[in-house]
Amino acid sequence: MSIFSVNPDILDSQAGKLDQVAGDLESVSYPTGLDLGRSTSSATTAISRLSSKASGAVVQARSVASAMRTAAASFRSTDESVASSTPGGSHGQS
Repeated sequence: MSIFSVNPDILDSQAGKLDQVAGDLESVSYPTGLDLGRSTSSATTAISRLSSKASGAVVQARSVASAMRTAAASFRSTDESVASSTPGGSHGQS
């Protein structure tokens, strides 16, 4: 029989780290007004794409962080419900 174990505190902690990553990505500034001669257009396009990808990563990181917090809360709630409805039951968390 397999044992499935979830530590909601770790889920919350990792969610916090993802929020930090998202904040770090949001705080990145990108150069503007570049004058690189013939390369200006290519560099501007590359920077624009990088900025767009970083924005997408921010949204995804925040989404995963939120899902992790929801999973942690759900586990806590289920664990407490099972423990309270089981005679002599105890919480699955250590």
